Amino acid sequence: MNERDKQTDLQGDYLVIGEKLTSKNLVLLIRERKQPTAKKPQKYLLLKVGDKYKYLSSLYQVGQGRFAFDTGSPAAQQVFSKVEQFILELEQTTAKIYAA
Repeated sequence: MNERDKQTDLQGDYLVIGEKLTSKNLVLLIRERKQPTAKKPQKYLLLKVGDKYKYLSSLYQVGQGRFAFDTGSPAAQQVFSKVEQFILELEQTTAKIYAA
């Protein structure tokens, strides 16, 4: 894992407040598209980088409160050195992200 990825390791436990997911060193936002399509699901994930949020990935529902996503978007590639796939398990007040 290079220095850039150490600062943005997505795996771990998060506190959920509204649509914001917060870990020790990361803040993520879950947003909803106004007009989802077959290729663009309703929910997507933003990553806080500095004082701005950058698009990370669409969230593909794979079960009740479970979503798959990856770091393959052009914006994510500015932050992560490789494409990885993850699972987000989302509950009302907590969330967990782990490698798929």
